[in-house]
Amino acid sequence: MFQANLNHAGSELARLRRAVRHGARAQRARLMLIAASICAFAMVGVSATVLSALF
Repeated sequence: MFQANLNHAGSELARLRRAVRHGARAQRARLMLIAASICAFAMVGVSATVLSALF
């Protein structure tokens, strides 16, 4: 009976580890999306500045 409880606890820990890894990946993806958006806005701003200086 004690061994069965350990197996159950092990499976719960494995499930928790998977959930944490998935959360970390999702957080990294969100961070990369935010960084890409900031870069895109910066490029648009620089392009607008250059074009307004030319004309």
